[in-house]
Amino acid sequence: PPTDLVGTALGTCIATTMASVAERHQVELKGMTVQVQKEMASEPRRIGRLTTEVHIPLPADHPQRALLEQTALGCPVHRSLPAEMERPTEFFWEG
Repeated sequence: PPTDLVGTALGTCIATTMASVAERHQVELKGMTVQVQKEMASEPRRIGRLTTEVHIPLPADHPQRALLEQTALGCPVHRSLPAEMERPTEFFWEG
């Protein structure tokens, strides 16, 4: 359905902006994955929640951790979603 494209846009926006910032700081994100799960709400029918998991192949104590997480949460699609839409994002540092 068309609403799936919103989740896809969020996931690709997070990945793209993180990759851009990582490249500027010589950080390798090869193997990073982003998964977005969409949940619909009713009355009115709309996307109620987009739950995102970002799996990063770097150690949790990486010096650019805060920058990369802030970048993900500040991607243009994330900022464009309405405030009433829940957008929990969890980061998994797996290096």
